[in-house]
Amino acid sequence: MAPLQSLKNNRGQALLENVVCLGLFITSTTLALSLGYLLMTQMRLHFEAQEFLFCRNQEGQSFGSCKIQFKEKSKDYLIWGHLKEVRASSLEDIKIIWSLGDFRFKVQRRIHWKSLTRKRVLSP
Repeated sequence: MAPLQSLKNNRGQALLENVVCLGLFITSTTLALSLGYLLMTQMRLHFEAQEFLFCRNQEGQSFGSCKIQFKEKSKDYLIWGHLKEVRASSLEDIKIIWSLGDFRFKVQRRIHWKSLTRKRVLSP
């Protein structure tokens, strides 16, 4: 009877270890996915200002894509893509260069928007 009891204890111990390992795996996976989601949403660009900048040609049609250069904390940044409007914290910080090209938004360097509030979201 003793070997049978020992076998049951070993099975119970193994089952408990498997349940604990599975729980740890699920918890760590959930945390990793949540952190990834938070990082992805925080990397979106947020623009807010009093005035709009429109990328239009003389006929008032959308001109394709614009390049936007601006400075923040003495660093130069460049965003380019197909833009119908851009909002910025101040018009002095933005220079628009007309160009034709890619229709997706891209960022050369990571930007931290502490002074700007969320209004229009442009995904990089």
